[in-house]
Amino acid sequence: QKQNLQETPLYKLPLAIDIYENGKVRREQVTLTQQKEYLFFDCNSKPQLINVDAEKQLLCAKKDNHTSDEWRYQYQHAPLFLDRYEAIDALAKGYEGNSAEAKIIISALDDKNPSIRALALRNIGAAAKADSTVKNKLQQMVTKDAKAHVRESALSTLYKYFDDSSLDNIAINDSSYNVMTTALEHYITKNPKQLSSLKKYESDNNNNLLYTLSGLYAQYGSDENYDYMINALNVASGFGKMGIIQNLGTFLEHSSPAVTEKGVDALTDAAKNSSSKFMNMQTSNTLSKLKKFVTNKIKELETKPEYFDQLSRYKKIEEKLTSSITSLKK
Repeated sequence: QKQNLQETPLYKLPLAIDIYENGKVRREQVTLTQQKEYLFFDCNSKPQLINVDAEKQLLCAKKDNHTSDEWRYQYQHAPLFLDRYEAIDALAKGYEGNSAEAKIIISALDDKNPSIRALALRNIGAAAKADSTVKNKLQQMVTKDAKAHVRESALSTLYKYFDDSSLDNIAINDSSYNVMTTALEHYITKNPKQLSSLKKYESDNNNNLLYTLSGLYAQYGSDENYDYMINALNVASGFGKMGIIQNLGTFLEHSSPAVTEKGVDALTDAAKNSSSKFMNMQTSNTLSKLKKFVTNKIKELETKPEYFDQLSRYKKIEEKLTSSITSLKK
């Protein structure tokens, strides 16, 4: 115990310790009463695992110096969720693709607890690169896992390590917006000419979908998507508006001068009509970023006399941006 004893008393800490020996487990109940203690237990052979704080009830920072064999044994034999979570978390650090550690992490994709399945997915990289069976397992998880966040993580992992688009149609029709938007983003990124296929989703005002569609239009869209971008800004709720504001700013960088000018007015009006300081700050930052783009555009056009009309238009937009940013800071 490392606390300052002049300010905090020395605690009596009841502790359960499970000792696994020859495939059997026995529990030792101890009470810690000193700042530093050594505990000794009789064993007939080297234990396969000593699981300190076996009930996972002690509020402390604990460092287990287990070997890889001991962590693997803990995952396979210790009974609690935290036993398995600790084991996967430890085994995931720097393991090799064809190792015994990798096999445990792959097996954790079938763990009964979704948090452990998600943890395994976050750390499946080395195993995925070395074991082709991981791909099939990920496909099964995308279509069959009961938890939406696990399906979404499995889909992202499938894209990342196997660039597998075979489940796009299934995932796009998933009941979870997280899974759906992950699939839509991947599909359009691979097939930007299919951007018009997003039209059928534009009437859905879910924040996640609004953010995804506005982001895709910002990256691949044109002036004809302006009305959707403004609608997304108006109907998004709460902090959902923050991402829409950023996407609209990016969209305006690639729009015609006329649309850019309208967009600046729309962003400014939305911020002024909101009582949210966060929205005001986000809008100011977005308009400042847009102003830098416009200023650079002006410098570019100044070297091209044939674009005099555009130059005049962008100078007008720059003035409008300066005025808008100043008004939002009042």
